[in-house]
Amino acid sequence: MNRPRILKTGQPLTFSQYFDLPFALEDILAEFDCRLVRQINRNRKHIELVNESARREALIAPILFEVADLTDSRIYSHFK
Repeated sequence: MNRPRILKTGQPLTFSQYFDLPFALEDILAEFDCRLVRQINRNRKHIELVNESARREALIAPILFEVADLTDSRIYSHFK
């Protein structure tokens, strides 16, 4: 069964804007039908995402690693 889309096609959003949406994270992730979404959902079972910083760091990491793997690049990360 097709479900109604919750994101507007062609409307760009920044990463943090996804967390301002009035939808459950699972519903937002369901909008993106790809292997990475399944990996993010699997990882979410093991971490409590209690604030925006935690959500951002936990959810963006698999994306960065996937891009690094696809482009055979190295990630340099630091915090101030």
